[in-house]
Amino acid sequence: MLAKSVEFLDRHPEADTVFTDLEKQDGSRLVPSFMRESPCMLSLLTANQWPKEIAFTQREMYLCLVQEVPVKPTALTFRRSTIKDVGYFNEAWSSGSDWDFLLRFSKRHRFGYIDEPLAVLRVQADATHRVHAVADKSRILGMLREEFRHAPDSAVRRAAKVGYRDVVRHLSWEYLRRGQKLNASLALARGFLTTGQAGLLARSVFALVRKNSSPNPR
Repeated sequence: MLAKSVEFLDRHPEADTVFTDLEKQDGSRLVPSFMRESPCMLSLLTANQWPKEIAFTQREMYLCLVQEVPVKPTALTFRRSTIKDVGYFNEAWSSGSDWDFLLRFSKRHRFGYIDEPLAVLRVQADATHRVHAVADKSRILGMLREEFRHAPDSAVRRAAKVGYRDVVRHLSWEYLRRGQKLNASLALARGFLTTGQAGLLARSVFALVRKNSSPNPR
């Protein structure tokens, strides 16, 4: 992966980092192409007619990263000179700091992409995003809330709404999994107040009255 990434950066001086597709292994579940499970990446790749490699515009990746984080450190290579530009990973975050870093990076720099699964992401049962799920999602919601509040235009606001909606759904699912219906309902209600999306308000009410069963964040 590293050799192909360096070659890409040599061919594309306009890009300051490059990431690749990867294979995801989560227990017995195998995902041969992580990017095919990412709505924003599917949209970008389709719009660009599925290139073997591409240097996205700065705005393309910023709008994508406001919605979700398809880029994984396992499959990412930077130009060293650009890292200090935006600061390092926030060490106060127990989980989710990669999304925060990449979103900050996307405001100043361009991303390249190689459409090959050149890395493997193995998800363990004790992965930090699972162990610290509530803290992880809560911090990310705070990050996206700021993007929504300070959005410079309607496209960014729409993208931030999508990201916030999806993360708050997963936070409510985590609360419900722990039997914390009130916390789930309050998280969804705050999501409604932030984004104005009526679906979150409906979910907030349903979280209080639902029977205990396996919740579905979708």
